[in-house]
Amino acid sequence: MNRTGIRGIDSIEPGSIVVGVDGSEGASSAVDWAADLAHREHRVLTLLYSAPPPAIPYGALAVPVIDAAEVRRGHEEGQAEVLAEAAAAARVGRFGLAVRTVADDLDPRVALEQATERAHLVVVGSRGRGPVSSLVLGSVSAMLVRHAHGPVVVIRPGEPRTHQPVVAAVDGTATARAVVELAYRYAAATSGRVRVVHCFDPLTVPPGEVGTLTDLQVLLAETVAGLAEKFPDVVADLDSDVSRPTVEAVLAAAEESSLLVLGRTVRRDRRQLFPHPVLTAVVERAHGPVAVVPTAVDA
Repeated sequence: MNRTGIRGIDSIEPGSIVVGVDGSEGASSAVDWAADLAHREHRVLTLLYSAPPPAIPYGALAVPVIDAAEVRRGHEEGQAEVLAEAAAAARVGRFGLAVRTVADDLDPRVALEQATERAHLVVVGSRGRGPVSSLVLGSVSAMLVRHAHGPVVVIRPGEPRTHQPVVAAVDGTATARAVVELAYRYAAATSGRVRVVHCFDPLTVPPGEVGTLTDLQVLLAETVAGLAEKFPDVVADLDSDVSRPTVEAVLAAAEESSLLVLGRTVRRDRRQLFPHPVLTAVVERAHGPVAVVPTAVDA
């Protein structure tokens, strides 16, 4: 099932784990993380390299300076080489891992956003081949954090901490269920431990809507209800942090995590607790992988 040379994102197998590839160091880290998870969960790993072909220079009288077919061939051969190297790296130490490679000519932001409609999970590095900055997210990862249709994991620089618990930072609403379930699922495949933390800044909530500690505990218990039976080998710890701004609370909870899981809700009211600026700030400052899960719209 190790197929190579496929072109077009429509060929991505539904339910596979897709990782964005471009030959950069960040993409290599993303491939390694995604390959581990695909191997543990017995899923197909799809390596996707999408980039527009180089522009054809034209001379006098609108005559192309170089052969367009040659440029096209070089573009496709370059993509194939990068994908082949990434596929070989993904298979090292992971016997039986099913790997597919897919190339496309779309802008990578467009291609990976579309991939989130078909994939079980999309994984990207925090930066690709562009101007390097230690904090600011690359355009691809930043766009996916805000607009992906399915779960996205951004691999941040830092040493792997696979034996640490998975941390799900939630707002205590019904939309947090998808966030917590992904955290349990990843914990079941790795450390076997998950920590669910209710994070929000009371100063951002209208007066009278901040509950007591007991209320928060009840909300958390409702959020994880039934997951212990679904994932019996996962040990869960429930906690709350309402003592500091949301970004700081989430980052503090993630300091000793193997994966931080957040939700991205689309809300029209003022009670949106993880708006885009909060998500972006957390992903930019985290020292490990961050998963962002789009949840149901709250009209």
